[in-house]
Amino acid sequence: GKIVIRFMQVSDSGVNATTINYCLHIAATKFVEQACEQIANSENLIPAFSFGTVIAGIWQQNALFGELFLGQLYRRCPYLVPAYWSRAKGEGNNQYLKRLGYSEYDGKIEEREKFLKKMEGCVKMYGAVITAVPPYQGKALPYGISNGWVWLSRLLNMEPVPDITATVLHAFLVTTSHAMFTKYGIQFLKLVEMAHRVYLPKLEEISDNYGPVTRLKLFLEKCVKDWTFPRPEGVISEHLIPV
Repeated sequence: GKIVIRFMQVSDSGVNATTINYCLHIAATKFVEQACEQIANSENLIPAFSFGTVIAGIWQQNALFGELFLGQLYRRCPYLVPAYWSRAKGEGNNQYLKRLGYSEYDGKIEEREKFLKKMEGCVKMYGAVITAVPPYQGKALPYGISNGWVWLSRLLNMEPVPDITATVLHAFLVTTSHAMFTKYGIQFLKLVEMAHRVYLPKLEEISDNYGPVTRLKLFLEKCVKDWTFPRPEGVISEHLIPV
């Protein structure tokens, strides 16, 4: 059957701007919470692409929502900037870890594996948004796949950090590589080959947790061997709302 989604549209109905902006802020926050929870704990990419399409559609209709969404996503996952924050002088351990994206529950910082899964969910949501087919036909995405190219290029030019770099890089490539290859062709192939040949050894050298690096290595080796990037499950490949 056909999927029909009614996206958020802001109309002049007598509601003041402060109320509208507050609603947009809440919506952006709730979406990012789903990245940290539902997408992070999903065994497939279907939730990521479902949320990504809805977010892209709202963003097409309202630029402020997009800014708020990105801001919330960067706050939860600074590696999407991309940035590796250094500890400020006099900054406590918990305060620093929270700035890196960790959550605190009853005075205790969450376990590292939970943190890594949460960052993975954020990156998958980001990847699904930038590669979404514009839900509103005839209207371009305000924040599209070119931003993914910029992010990937910047990340590969930064010195890696144990665990987190391999985690976010794998999450990004799993979500976006099919769309990136479709868009950029041989240039993307060269970037993936460089990641495998030059960047992966750096990650292996500094890693103290081989899970994230192993997942990335297996993915890159398959890409380099076959030069294929399968279309991920859950991709919504048609416009949902005609002109």
